[in-house]
Amino acid sequence: MQTPEKRWQLLLVADDGRIVPFKRFRGLAIALIVLLVLMILLCAGLGWQWAAERSSHARTREQLAKLRQTADQLKNSHKRLIAALATAQTRPEPVTTAVPPDRKETADTAPADGKTVSDTTDAPLKDQATPEVPAVLAPVKPRLSIVSPRITLDAQRQRLLLRLRIDSDGEASMPVTGRFVAVLSAPAGETPAWISIPPMALPEGRPSGSDGQEFSVSQSVDVEAQAPVPKDASLYSVAKVYLFDGDGDLLLEETFPVALPAPPAPTVPPVPQESKTPAAVQPQPVAPKRPSPVTLGDLSVAFDKVGSRFQAKVPIRTDGSQTSPVAGTCVVVLKNDQVPPDRWLTLPDVPLVDGIPAGKGGHAFKIRKYVRLEISRKGPTSHPGYQHATAYVFSPEGEMLLEKTFPIHVRPVDGAKASP
Repeated sequence: MQTPEKRWQLLLVADDGRIVPFKRFRGLAIALIVLLVLMILLCAGLGWQWAAERSSHARTREQLAKLRQTADQLKNSHKRLIAALATAQTRPEPVTTAVPPDRKETADTAPADGKTVSDTTDAPLKDQATPEVPAVLAPVKPRLSIVSPRITLDAQRQRLLLRLRIDSDGEASMPVTGRFVAVLSAPAGETPAWISIPPMALPEGRPSGSDGQEFSVSQSVDVEAQAPVPKDASLYSVAKVYLFDGDGDLLLEETFPVALPAPPAPTVPPVPQESKTPAAVQPQPVAPKRPSPVTLGDLSVAFDKVGSRFQAKVPIRTDGSQTSPVAGTCVVVLKNDQVPPDRWLTLPDVPLVDGIPAGKGGHAFKIRKYVRLEISRKGPTSHPGYQHATAYVFSPEGEMLLEKTFPIHVRPVDGAKASP
């Protein structure tokens, strides 16, 4: 018994129930396969062409690199030939004049007209034209320039640091080597009158050129040198930088100003002074002896130039241990350490006793959990500028509950400067 041949056929069923055979399915499948094969062959061809172009590009780059190397070699050979030609032209050949034997005369056979031998032998030489000496083509040295010289003080290592940049207008194949030195000058009468960076001997305040920090520059180079810090570096306000070549000849000299800080003054402990005001007029605030029931957030200070009015904002909150509201007063003191306390500013306007509010007359508050205090007052038309502010919190009885200092920055107004 023969097994039936397994075949399959795509059939379409119409709306009316008729079965419509789809006879072109095989043709479409073959066409798709042929199109896929063609796409694969096209991609393969494009890949082969890309590889060939990449290889050709690499060969071109190699040839370009070789041509650049050859051009550099030719430039160097040209420069050497120019230097050799200039050297040869600076050596003129000696000119010798031969005297014929028949022109030689002695003193016994002098000419009858009284001329000497030298007159007769030198006469033809005077008529000869003097040969012209060709012009000497000396090699042109690159010009150097000093850019951004500065001298700073490293207080931690106690060293003076010199930093600068040296630029050259020559070609990269002709570097310039040499040494550089900076000399700082002090006013007359100070000792030492000069110091150098790096350290060296300075006869009459000028380096000899044989010592210094070495450098080599083709186009531009950043260099630095250092030296020990003198006793008072602020005395030296002018510096001069010298550039020397390898033979010690001066190439460049440039002067620039220097601003170095003075040494810190020795700290002297302050001497306590007794107040001359009667004690009855100065009620001293009581320092906090128990934990404060309130805390302060970040303080901010604003200044209105139009109304010359200061305003301080500081959040205050309780620690949560109080069952009843907390009442008291708050005073903000704007301070500048470079002016005496009588020029400090209090918000609100309350008197200060040794730089501390008296504890009465501050900004009153009453809180349960949190409140943002805004304290303001009209300030002076000019003030020295304030560096930090201290907020004081007092109880209704005048007992100090809290003291906290915040950094601020209020610029001076109307040109008022802080006076020590």
